[in-house]
Amino acid sequence: MVSIVVLVAFKDAIQGRGEVGDFDAVWRIILGVILVPALATLYQRLKLPESDRMTEVLKDRKLKEALQPSNKNLSDMADQLVNKEATAGLHDFHSSKLSALNEFKNYFGKWKHLKHLLATTACWFLLDLSFYGIALNQSMVIADIGYDRAQEPWQNAYDNTKANLIITLAGFLPGYYCTMFFIEYIGRKPIQVGGFLVEGILLAVVAGDFGQLSTQPAGFLLCFILLQFFFNFGANTTTFVYPAEIFPTRVRGFASGISAAGGKVGAVIAALSFGELSQLIGTNKVLWILAATSFLGAAISLLLPETKGWDADEADSFETGRHQHQQTPSDDHVPSTIF
Repeated sequence: MVSIVVLVAFKDAIQGRGEVGDFDAVWRIILGVILVPALATLYQRLKLPESDRMTEVLKDRKLKEALQPSNKNLSDMADQLVNKEATAGLHDFHSSKLSALNEFKNYFGKWKHLKHLLATTACWFLLDLSFYGIALNQSMVIADIGYDRAQEPWQNAYDNTKANLIITLAGFLPGYYCTMFFIEYIGRKPIQVGGFLVEGILLAVVAGDFGQLSTQPAGFLLCFILLQFFFNFGANTTTFVYPAEIFPTRVRGFASGISAAGGKVGAVIAALSFGELSQLIGTNKVLWILAATSFLGAAISLLLPETKGWDADEADSFETGRHQHQQTPSDDHVPSTIF
């Protein structure tokens, strides 16, 4: 929307007077406007309160620091008050604590947990291959089908921007909102598997009928609108929901980081290779490759359990036997498939 407004503002200069160099000003203004929501988001993130779990950890830490003797006299007094058995127990407690890396290795040393990490990482990787391959090169694909046929530079840029806006408003945003509203009813797994499958089918349709669609821009735009819809009403949302829910707190940060890194590797590969491959083998063949990766993502997603309505920390405590003083999780909170 910003791009269209700025282009319209420079229409007389670029199209009327032929001052094509003003495209540079258009580009700089668009980038400047982008900074506003970015800085606003950064400010809100800095003001975001800590989670309840982290708050409890900080409270416990402050309490321990407050109770810790502050000088030698108090230390001597504390040593006299603390019996040997308690001191030995405290020593055993600290010595038994694993480092973050050992904690990670201990948890994912079991195949039933490791397969979940491999699945979340692989699915995020495969999703970003398609998502960024399409999103970052959507204008190139639109140009390939001849939607922006205008020879005049301003009109060409305007038509391409309008096509991207239609795809975004009709597909991209509604897909996100559908996930927000229905994820607790449908569940994570059906949305992710279904999203991958529909993406694969739509990419195959576009790839298989690329020549015909190049003469029917309306049909192409409809396919891309549906594609963007099911990206977001699908794996482009659930691939970052899964790592935040499926792993217990003690390994969640590490595991989520690995999963996200897998996705960004896919994004980098897509950004660097889509254009080159399109010129080398043709855009339709590249879309066939992305269709195959989408179907593979659906298959790997079957390794993941449904995480709707259960607590990973509760499941972790139940599994490791630290639940003797806690209520045993019900079947609704700990699905048998997780083990």
